[in-house]
Amino acid sequence: MTKLCEAIQKRNLDDNEEFLLNAVSCITNLLYYDTANMPLLTPEMRATIFSTLNSKQFLLATKNEEIQIETVRVMSNLSRHS
Repeated sequence: MTKLCEAIQKRNLDDNEEFLLNAVSCITNLLYYDTANMPLLTPEMRATIFSTLNSKQFLLATKNEEIQIETVRVMSNLSRHS
């Protein structure tokens, strides 16, 4: 997961829109199964994911609605944990 976050941080939206959509979708899918009853990720990893997507604020400002929706889903899934 750390490598995926690093890859997201290194990419820009103009040249890597499809990659970023797939990467954020992957994180969304993993976080869907990361529940309080069955945690898959450490709190540190969740914090890394949050800070990665938070630093890439253009993901929410893009005109690509799919990227916006997936980014909001990640944030929503992260909010299930304290």
